Amino acid sequence: MPPSSPQRATASGGSRAWIIVVVAGVASAMHIWKLPGALDFIRADLGLSLVDSGVLLGIVQVGSMLLGLAASLFSEIWGLRRTLVVGMVLLAVGSLAGAFATETWFLMLTRMLEGVGFLMAGVVAPALIRRVAHPASANIAMGWWAGFQGMATFWRCWPPRCC
Repeated sequence: MPPSSPQRATASGGSRAWIIVVVAGVASAMHIWKLPGALDFIRADLGLSLVDSGVLLGIVQVGSMLLGLAASLFSEIWGLRRTLVVGMVLLAVGSLAGAFATETWFLMLTRMLEGVGFLMAGVVAPALIRRVAHPASANIAMGWWAGFQGMATFWRCWPPRCC
């Protein structure tokens, strides 16, 4: 069946697949929320100014500004699941590469890559949840999706430490 086929989950199979999509959204948001707690260490290691730190925090939004429509068009061509997987892979690659950054420009580049991955995951998730959720639980599933950013923030800062 083509990736854009509007097949719905049945009551017996796949009706809780939306949980995986929400967990992927929370994981993608945790990539975004990892920076504030580590910013003091990064500033010390790379010698970032306050302005550079602010740019580093906000550069994730560059992907949203420039590639929002492109991500949704990409999902129409490649399918919702593939787009979500590609987004998660970009997040992982950007995060791993950022761990080895020794230059400010390279760290900012990896954060942009993470921003694109986050955008790809976030754009397709609501449509994917609607597609895989059982009709009786679709509103509950969307309610859980509505809290994915808050859940990521909470789990990123729990137990209370440097956040």
